[in-house]
Amino acid sequence: MIKLEQIKLPTTFSEFDIRSACANRLKVRENQIKNIQILRQSLDARRKENICYILSVAIELKGDLENNYSNLKYQIDNSDFEYKKKQTNLKPVVVGFGPAGMFCALMLSRMGLCPIVIEQGKCVDEREKDVQNFWATGKLNKHSNVQFGEGGAGTFSDGKLNTNLNNDYCKKVIRELYKKGAPKQILYIAKPHIGSDNLKNVVKNIRNEIITNGGQVLFSNKLVDIKEKSGKLQEVLVQDIEKQTTYKITTNRLVLCVGHSARDCFEMLYKNNIEMHQKPFAMGVRIEQDQHMINQSQYG
Repeated sequence: MIKLEQIKLPTTFSEFDIRSACANRLKVRENQIKNIQILRQSLDARRKENICYILSVAIELKGDLENNYSNLKYQIDNSDFEYKKKQTNLKPVVVGFGPAGMFCALMLSRMGLCPIVIEQGKCVDEREKDVQNFWATGKLNKHSNVQFGEGGAGTFSDGKLNTNLNNDYCKKVIRELYKKGAPKQILYIAKPHIGSDNLKNVVKNIRNEIITNGGQVLFSNKLVDIKEKSGKLQEVLVQDIEKQTTYKITTNRLVLCVGHSARDCFEMLYKNNIEMHQKPFAMGVRIEQDQHMINQSQYG
């Protein structure tokens, strides 16, 4: 394949427009192009009178035509991370089923380790009911809300992905989200956007694979304590929120993917003398503005 960059197209471009622009750039006929794959797509709104999309594309030409463009040779990277199968007597426990917990449990399940996921919130469908009830009535379910539950805090934040697409791990995440039902465009657009409706199905599909691989996902279950002996983890204490009972899970591997809002969990870790380190953080403010004014400012 060969790679072409800085392909400028109108905002209403079609697949035909891409093929035509590539043929003109390469000085070949359109029917000599066998296949085109978009690698990157971004919107250029610097000139309000000529807003356009900028594309990078990989092209496969028919016959031996690609030999004429040796300086444009390109190899698509379809490599993936290998997660070798492992065995353990005790199942690892993952706390939290937001992005970090989902992907941690997914990879552990593919390694054959059958993780147990503990999430104090509810599954995404039930969680959505709790969130809508809060917006309508102001009644808060402190365990199942916009912060806690399947999918994490981003589930109800429109599904926008702020990532470094050149990072191999980010590419891995993007590809997995696509395989699980996200729009194909997230593979190449500059600011990937899944959308809340799509995201609900994506997180359910991830959960289903974890369970199919032998893992467990326990909703409305909350980590309340850990037990260690001589500096080694022995077991975790879990509360079943709906039944108001507690039980123990024997394990020697615990992954905390609790996000930034699980204050009681941090307090519990502190009381157990678990070492924690502060890290820098950024605080943002969401300001709502009239869409017409934003469009006029950005696009003219």
